[in-house]
Amino acid sequence: MAAFIFSLFMLAGISMDCFADSHSDAKEAKEITINKIATDTLESPDAQHWYKFKITDPGYFRVCLGPNAKAAPEDIQSGWRFYVYKNGSFNEEISLKDNIIAYEKSQYIAFSPDTYYIKVINERTESYNATNNAPFDLKVEFTKSNKWEQESNDSFEKANAISVNSVCYGSLYRNEDEDWFKYTVTEDGIHSFSMAPDAQMSDPDSINDGWDYAVYSSIRNIAINSKTKVIKLNDSKKYLLKKGTYYIRIKANGSFDNQNPKGQVYNFKVNFEPYKQAIARETVNVSKVKAAKKKATIKWKKISYASGYEIYRSTKAKKGFKKVATVSSKKTSYVNKKLKSKKTYYYKVRAYKKIKGKKYYSNFSPVKKVKVK
Repeated sequence: MAAFIFSLFMLAGISMDCFADSHSDAKEAKEITINKIATDTLESPDAQHWYKFKITDPGYFRVCLGPNAKAAPEDIQSGWRFYVYKNGSFNEEISLKDNIIAYEKSQYIAFSPDTYYIKVINERTESYNATNNAPFDLKVEFTKSNKWEQESNDSFEKANAISVNSVCYGSLYRNEDEDWFKYTVTEDGIHSFSMAPDAQMSDPDSINDGWDYAVYSSIRNIAINSKTKVIKLNDSKKYLLKKGTYYIRIKANGSFDNQNPKGQVYNFKVNFEPYKQAIARETVNVSKVKAAKKKATIKWKKISYASGYEIYRSTKAKKGFKKVATVSSKKTSYVNKKLKSKKTYYYKVRAYKKIKGKKYYSNFSPVKKVKVK
């Protein structure tokens, strides 16, 4: 179906490039326009044709190739093969697709803006000969995006800068590839990391053993947070970090083709919330209020990043509350003494985070009632 649709573009008169002259090496490469079909023919079994295209904005692309509508099935034979190279790096392709006898697409590629080259040759096997002057259609599909990685971000020093609380995308273009990212926060706060195969652009059957990730500070050999074999959505636990710059490394879990998610698209997100915003969403959970003779003990669940807690008391359920104590973050209970025997009291607790001398508060806990003995 994809090949049929691709061929219909030709019959419908969709804009295309056609080449008649020689372009048999990289120096003679013919420039093609992204998102536009180019039609060509390999004139002999040993022919190779080179093409180049320019990417001027951040984003991602893939190369598509298939028989032209005018190609006779008996002439296609074993089809074509193409290689994709970055400018000046012709010893190692960044993508390869072989045995093309119908419309095929390469993996998604997200290298930095530059000039890229495509080499197309005949595919030959023991059973079939090379194509016999069968025309093919070639297209580079490019999508502009500032949410994708930009190779070569394969080291700590070349990490792509990203924003927190925004979904980012990437793909390991070879088995040994690593993708590095960095982000900076200007306040202390709560971090977490989520990662998953992209539901729209990855193939579940090709993820294999998935990806490993690790989050580092500027000290690369100590991981703050890490996970291995990510093959489905993974949300890390929340962790507390000071303001600064942090680094993320994503790599394949396995080194062989049958283990590696090469070419599969992942997405991830660094979740960050400054303490002063996070504390405002918290509600202290008072777990127990216990009565004793002329005293009451209030217990609550710890909020990990709180600077302390304030305890309020009243003799009425809905009004008249006054602060009776402020305790440090180490405390999760308070004993209120010198109370009147047989009298009923009401308590509520809130947490606070102190930042640069100013207190930021959580919500109050639900009011708890206790009758003193």
